[in-house]
Amino acid sequence: MSTQLAREAEAMRELAKCCPVPAPRPIAVGNPDYGYPLPWSVQTWLPGAVATPNGLAQSETFAYALAGLVHSLRAADTEGRHFAGSGCRGDLKDSDEWMGVCFRESDGLLPVGRLRTLWWSSGACLVPAPR
Repeated sequence: MSTQLAREAEAMRELAKCCPVPAPRPIAVGNPDYGYPLPWSVQTWLPGAVATPNGLAQSETFAYALAGLVHSLRAADTEGRHFAGSGCRGDLKDSDEWMGVCFRESDGLLPVGRLRTLWWSSGACLVPAPR
């Protein structure tokens, strides 16, 4: 079994424990076999529609759900683990500067003022709101 896929499956289980919205759950992880040359994994499917900028531009429900997700992830117990690197690893507080960029670039697509307020209200945002 792929060590990386096994770690991803465990991370999915941990995410599901602290996630306030439905999250995929691992079903199986397997080895290359019968003509398929790579390790593989299967996760549960979440029904729904693909989120698009135009579909969410004025969605207060989405803004609150996103803020709730970020708040839950910031509060999640890491069991003393620290992550380093880029991509899916790292301390969410280290993303505050990047979120500032995202807020600026999302202006007109999402309710940025409300999202920024919710991000700040999580208590961990280090980037000042633009004036």
